Parts: sequence; C-alpha cells; structure tokens
Amino acid sequence: MDKNEKFVGSLWYIDKERLSGSFTLHGQISRVEVNPFKQTQFSVSGKNYFKIWEFDMANKIFEVNKEATKSFEMLQNENVVDHCWLNETNYLIVGTAENVIYIFFNSQLVKKFDFKYLPSELKAFKNVDHEEIEEEEESDANRQVDLDDFLKIKTHHYSISSIEATSRGFVIGLKNIGAICIYEIGKII
Repeated sequence: MDKNEKFVGSLWYIDKERLSGSFTLHGQISRVEVNPFKQTQFSVSGKNYFKIWEFDMANKIFEVNKEATKSFEMLQNENVVDHCWLNETNYLIVGTAENVIYIFFNSQLVKKFDFKYLPSELKAFKNVDHEEIEEEEESDANRQVDLDDFLKIKTHHYSISSIEATSRGFVIGLKNIGAICIYEIGKII
C-alpha cells in the first residue's frame, strides 16, 4: 500500500445530519460496500487490501472484523479492483487486476477461477464446422482463419475494471476492450 494515500470512511446519520463514526486507512482503496445481510458490516477493498469492517452503533466506532479477516486472508496480497454483494443471496464476488474471480458464500470461499473473456465472434467461430471453414479457405486464397491469431487480436490486454450485482448474479466490466460479461450465480457455482 502507498502510505502517502489516505482513505477516510465516514458513516452519517442522515435523519439527524450528523457524523456517526469514521475510520482512516492508508493505501489505495477502490470500493466500499455495505453487506445487505448485516447493515453494520462494510467490505473495503483495494490494492493488497480486503477487510470487513463493523460499525458498533452503541460505541459509535468502526473495527475490523477479525473473524471475517481470516476468511478473506487470500485476498491480502491481491490487487482487488472491485467487489459486490449479491442482494438476493449472501454471495460476495471479488475481482482482481490479475483477472481472478473469487466467489464467497457466508464468508466461505466456494469458487475461484481465472476469468477469460470469450468474445461473441469466437463463440460463433467455435460453433462452426471446422471442415466447412477449411473448404472455404481453400476456395478463397485471401481469407485466412487462424484461431490463435484471432484470440491474440480479440483478447489481448483486457482486465477486470468493475463488478456489479444483478438480480440473478453479477456483471463484469472490462477495460481496454470495452466489453461486459453477465453471469448467473446458479450457472457458475
């Protein structure tokens, strides 16, 4: 973490327009989310940082949830670019700059996978009969269909830039190629 960067989290009691509590972190923070199942819990993520903070309403202080910290230990060395809680379930989705997706349920890791972007053109290419393509290539000398070249052109230099919850799952936004990918939680778990 860059010790020169400072992040201040604040909780305001809107009805009375007053500050209820605050906490300060040093480093690059990319996202703060409220746990929809426990409104006093906040997940905070960034480069080499992922922690669950609790707000104690009686004492008006923020504290790191030590029990939850153990569950998310593997994220401490990751560059977490974004995360979200799914409202209808107790799933937490975390995405890293290295294109790794972590899926937690009730603070327990249920799935980790390397995210690979598969463009719709490639999906169409994979569904075509390859013998038919070879015949077309032979008849058209100017047309060269090479799967490896296609992959290099279509999937180079992308990375996860955002994750947002949907009613059935989540959406991943990608930078450098201008694409989004939609997932239903029941189909990937």
